[in-house]
Amino acid sequence: MPTINVLSSIGVNPSEFSKFLCSRFYAQIVRPQMEYDIAINCLNHIQLKTLEEAQDKYIRKIYGGPRKTSTKVMPHLAKLHTMKGRIATLQAQFLFHPLSLPEDTPLYRLIPHI
Repeated sequence: MPTINVLSSIGVNPSEFSKFLCSRFYAQIVRPQMEYDIAINCLNHIQLKTLEEAQDKYIRKIYGGPRKTSTKVMPHLAKLHTMKGRIATLQAQFLFHPLSLPEDTPLYRLIPHI
């Protein structure tokens, strides 16, 4: 939560902005920090659960919910996928990216030999 805490320390209060704006901020700035390397790493159940809990914590902070509040509806309101779904999307992008490379790239030429 360092990014959110830094914003709080400089006086940015999530309650001053719309929930949608805060959700977009989370999706564009905070979440990519959490997603770094997950497309190429194989996460176990505990690591995945930790990522889901961190996302729930951020969303709860954005919406101002108490610690025990369920966050099932909040990601749907903000159009955010679960971390498990996001990992699957990133892995698919990672796997299919070489298929869209120009023909003169080394990786494109290497694919038939793999």
